[in-house]
Amino acid sequence: MNSYEVVIKAIEFNGPERVPLQFSDLGYVDIEDIPLRESWTFNHPGCSGRDEWGCYWTIPEGIRGIGRVTGHPLSDWENFDTYEFPEPQLPPLDRRKMEKLKGKKYLAGSVPFTLFERMHFLRGFKNLLVDMYLRKDRIKLLADKVLQVQIELVKQWAEYEADGIFMTDDWGTTDRLFIRPELWREIFKPRYKRLFDEIHRRGMHTIMHSDGCIIDIVPDWIEVGLDVLHNPSIRTLFGIREFGEAFGGKICIFTGVDAMSTLVYGTKEEIFQEVKEIISAFGRFNGGLIAGWPNPQDTIALRVPLKNIK
Repeated sequence: MNSYEVVIKAIEFNGPERVPLQFSDLGYVDIEDIPLRESWTFNHPGCSGRDEWGCYWTIPEGIRGIGRVTGHPLSDWENFDTYEFPEPQLPPLDRRKMEKLKGKKYLAGSVPFTLFERMHFLRGFKNLLVDMYLRKDRIKLLADKVLQVQIELVKQWAEYEADGIFMTDDWGTTDRLFIRPELWREIFKPRYKRLFDEIHRRGMHTIMHSDGCIIDIVPDWIEVGLDVLHNPSIRTLFGIREFGEAFGGKICIFTGVDAMSTLVYGTKEEIFQEVKEIISAFGRFNGGLIAGWPNPQDTIALRVPLKNIK
């Protein structure tokens, strides 16, 4: 089996001959970003400046990575009526690279900062949380506007023949969701369903990265069609065995040795032991596990020893 076949079979619980690997720091890459001719700033806002949505990004001194949003174009709701949502347009495809990779590597398009993250980038985190209780109708309108842009991007990724769409929405602190699960289900669950339905309609998988204690909404994501859940800290946040008992075999889990504990501080023996626990919890269902540490930027930001990733 080549990389493409291994990833497909793992996601669809169809008997991969090995666990797919995604360790770009080391060159073990079964999942490739679709090659575009130029960098896409939706994906990497980069240094200080405004992205396509008008959100201002700042990299604090001493921090390496994409930074954080410090300027929110909708911090004042008075701006909403005149705010222009971006025209979704991906850069041209690098056809030569695409032809070399198609059918050999699993090709992933990207719709990062998918719904909640883009909304609090636009409005401001605290403002958005308050709005969900005091201005719910306005928040639903904002969510629909953001979703409309993201769905258009999904359609373009389908034209580029993506195999899956990688999304990001961090939803929790270390011990709970940012909002009550009931409120999440009212505002966000139906909109994720619309997005996932569009991705599936066009023959692609849904892949979501979400940090934090998200256990309350994982069943909802499964219900509305999430194929792959990426969370890098399962041991610390949930317990590997407990998370496996709850969701193993029900959704493909994309994870690795815990990024909040073992991967940074563990011995070689502790890392090997955790690998065995992860495979036992998620990889024994004729598939259902992708193993990896996908982002070299996080390696730097979290000061992860490369020898531990090896």
